[in-house]
Amino acid sequence: MFLLISVILVVLASVLIVLFKKHLKSMNIFVEEIRKEQEVLHNEINQSNKQNNKKKK
Repeated sequence: MFLLISVILVVLASVLIVLFKKHLKSMNIFVEEIRKEQEVLHNEINQSNKQNNKKKK
């Protein structure tokens, strides 16, 4: 009986670990997309700042 319970717990733990790893991978993809968007916005802000500086001169 004890052996059966411990096997079930190990299987459940393995399933949870696999699901958690998949969740982490999807979160990493999400974070990468946000970083790319931030980089694009940062570049646009830099360009507009350069243009504004040229207009001031």
